[in-house]
Amino acid sequence: MEKRNQTVHTMSIPNRIWIGLAKVSSIPGANLLDGAKGAYVNILAIASTSSEFKAKAKKAVEDLGLNFNQIEDIEIFSERIKNYELTGIIKNLEPPIFTQKSMLEEMGRSV
Repeated sequence: MEKRNQTVHTMSIPNRIWIGLAKVSSIPGANLLDGAKGAYVNILAIASTSSEFKAKAKKAVEDLGLNFNQIEDIEIFSERIKNYELTGIIKNLEPPIFTQKSMLEEMGRSV
């Protein structure tokens, strides 16, 4: 059997907007949650993978002075809006107002 040199090509995955539902809790002495012990919050971030999104979500929550307990229902934002009716503030992010292309352009990234 002849061995061949095989070159593995890696492809850069474009950044996408992800959304997930995070469970957060208050740090003792902090009042960001207005006295509540915890909350569920939707988080959006630009990432290439769900793992990268989770890491960014965790950092954002901790930067706000909250405990990051878990995140669930992680998916690409464009897929979420195909399957669910948006409500509240997130509804204002629905295309055409908020698109991945326009957001990346605003950040100075090529699309």
